[in-house]
Amino acid sequence: MSDSTIKSPVTGSSHVIIEEEIKSSIIINLYKTEYHLDVSDYFQEVESVKICKCLDTDYRFYYPLSLAGTDKLYEELQEIDGYYSSGKWEHQVAINLISADAVVLEVGSGNGRFLEKLQQKQINYLGLELNETAVQQAQKSGLCIQRQTIQEHAQNNTDKYNVVCLFQVLEHIVEVESFLQACIAALKPGGHLIVGVPNNNPYLLKHDKYFTLNLPPHHMGLWNAKSLANLEKFFNIRLDRFFIQILEPWYYDKYFGFYLQNFKSKSRLLGLILEFLFRLTKFALFRIRPSIVQRNLQNIFGSFFEGHTILFVFTKELGV
Repeated sequence: MSDSTIKSPVTGSSHVIIEEEIKSSIIINLYKTEYHLDVSDYFQEVESVKICKCLDTDYRFYYPLSLAGTDKLYEELQEIDGYYSSGKWEHQVAINLISADAVVLEVGSGNGRFLEKLQQKQINYLGLELNETAVQQAQKSGLCIQRQTIQEHAQNNTDKYNVVCLFQVLEHIVEVESFLQACIAALKPGGHLIVGVPNNNPYLLKHDKYFTLNLPPHHMGLWNAKSLANLEKFFNIRLDRFFIQILEPWYYDKYFGFYLQNFKSKSRLLGLILEFLFRLTKFALFRIRPSIVQRNLQNIFGSFFEGHTILFVFTKELGV
């Protein structure tokens, strides 16, 4: 179903369709039940949330855009243990891509976990963050971070940075076009834009659409590898390489639960047999050598099943 009043946040085009809708009451209840957060104010006069798709890029996004969370939401979320976690997979990958003489800008630094890695390697950096509490915490730790939007920062810092990083940020943004244009403007020609987002591959998007923190007002976009790759068609960047995280061990049960449900819907007997074999094999193996089994399972599953984060590296085109 199409609606000419809905524009793509990436291209500004009305080449958009509405794929489905989710009742606002379901979303409100999920945040209340799982995180004890009252997000009902965001949904005033919004009975249902549309999941739209930009046909030019394959980018899926929630509508209306006014549902995006405010600073208050992130101040509340950061009190949840592990919200700003250390040791993120994308941080480990990205730090190995950045040369020691680079000048780096991280947009959406949170409380500065990646900035700490840059500082430890004595790399010249600056972080931007809008959560005032997170900024204060990072500054107290001696990190170089400012409370400023990338759009504001880019006005006086054109062609300045060798690397601009975004980790788990782009999915929160509703003004995607101006946001990315500002990130690219801040890059030197030939500089690298490193983008890490949750991996909304088609299967998980279809079967895990009620994952609370992947819903408004927290997330406003549903990126996948195809939609990220298509950015080079609309911005002054070219795709160099990308990385897909291996499926994490803590998600095996849930992930295979989706597949088993699918099998059961077609053949209940086959689904029950597969479920029994999976749980029996897992139990037996983990009783023998848990660490070895976990590593082997990751290697096996990583060949077939994508994990929760994708990381793309773009280069700013020269002379444009």
